[in-house]
Amino acid sequence: MTVQDAILQIQLRADKWDDNSLVNSFVKVGSLIPLLDSENNQIIFGRRGTGKTHVLRYFKNLKEKQDDCCIFVDLRKIGSSNSIYADQSLSIEQRALRFFIDIIKVLSDEIISYIIISDEHKEAYLCEIPPLIDQLNHTWTKSAIMGEVVSELSSVDKSSHEFNSGIFFSPYDCGLNISTKDIDIVDKSSTLKLSGRYYTYINLLDATSILQKVADILFPHKIWLIFDEFSELSPDIQIVLADILRRVICPVRGFTFKIGAIEHRSNFRHAITGSNYLGIELGADVSTINLDELMVFGNNHASSLSFFRDLLFQRVNTILPPEDRIASSDDLVKSLFTQESCFEELVLAAEGVPRDFFNVLHKAIILDYYNRISIPIIRKAARNWFDEDKRGAISAIPNTSGLLDWIISDVINTRQARAFMLKSNENDNLINYLYDARILHIIKQNISSKDTPGVRFNVYSIDYGCYVDLINTARAPKGLFEAEIDDSQTEFIDVPRDDYRSIRRAILDLSEFYASI
Repeated sequence: MTVQDAILQIQLRADKWDDNSLVNSFVKVGSLIPLLDSENNQIIFGRRGTGKTHVLRYFKNLKEKQDDCCIFVDLRKIGSSNSIYADQSLSIEQRALRFFIDIIKVLSDEIISYIIISDEHKEAYLCEIPPLIDQLNHTWTKSAIMGEVVSELSSVDKSSHEFNSGIFFSPYDCGLNISTKDIDIVDKSSTLKLSGRYYTYINLLDATSILQKVADILFPHKIWLIFDEFSELSPDIQIVLADILRRVICPVRGFTFKIGAIEHRSNFRHAITGSNYLGIELGADVSTINLDELMVFGNNHASSLSFFRDLLFQRVNTILPPEDRIASSDDLVKSLFTQESCFEELVLAAEGVPRDFFNVLHKAIILDYYNRISIPIIRKAARNWFDEDKRGAISAIPNTSGLLDWIISDVINTRQARAFMLKSNENDNLINYLYDARILHIIKQNISSKDTPGVRFNVYSIDYGCYVDLINTARAPKGLFEAEIDDSQTEFIDVPRDDYRSIRRAILDLSEFYASI
């Protein structure tokens, strides 16, 4: 098998890989795994393709090797019918109850599976834990009437005339009568009339208490709950899951959860009144990790090159048969590209996103299968990938394509830059959508300038596919953005720092775009 064949066989989604392949192809990024390997409840943010699923499944394998109970939940697949959670014809109470039942069922099944295959104290586990799991599965069976309860007493007279020389049981007064003569029986029954809405409710305190008992029995082993694809849930069900985790899981010693989510498509908290809220409060109830910040090319050029070199090497050797495997990542790059700068161009085109890296590489190999990959082929493949995947993804959202064209015109064509700044507290839905679609990339947060004291900015770079056709022309971007370094010097910079004398020419005013539509 050739290297090209192996690359074309690489699965572009981690959920398609088996656990061994995922572990063997995993490349560590800085302090990510030590940071994740804690008993803190955490949310791992990252756009599609940044490796959330790969990281979470690698972490699951790591914990299982330590004989802990690790429960991985793909939230796209939970329940017998995903559509029930998004069915707006059903009340939120109905959908929330069904969701809670499905979550409890997954936890119950996985804990039972864990103790069945456990070698340590298996007999004790099987005696103590299943009854608790049975109780857990009944925490949602409580019922009540919501509304006014009215009691009305009505009389119903019923009589009978019988001769009985023995024991007579009256079904009306539920007593025993002994008679040897004719009996006239008169019954007065009462009827309780209830008005209101009958509903089933969940006893969250009982669920927490039961899970704590399970955790105490399994100690010193821990239970890790990993929820992937959180952003695929509807926003109201996202709040339900977040609230269940805060109220049921957070108080339990021995349980820890990790969530994989897309930041701008996630809804973790809903304010009610004052300080009361549903869901989870980021920072207070749970900490966050942002994969985008760790993977961006512009933040650390050498680190990005090293990561993608190792990633490509690990993925290819996982697929190649033993006799065809490459000895080193350097040998792989030399055999696949015409020169080192070609590989650097591919990493630049990927903008720190592993899925984009492999998609561009796939297209490059298809464009020129029998030759080593050159820079013109990388650029053509990147342009094709941008047009087919990213441009198409935003076309259905009103004004999004228009905003992108306006940014390209203003930032790339006019300023000859490939990045711009927005105020950190500026939350624009169209910008967020371009970011989620991997057309814009946040490469630095909280930059300041001496001429705007107290104001912080985020740096957004524009995707390589937007300006690849301009490279080596007079209109090509000269750098990230233009900034005033000192009193007498203004220059284009490639790696943003935390503060500048002036960054006025890099700030984007979105009000100009909205005034034009």
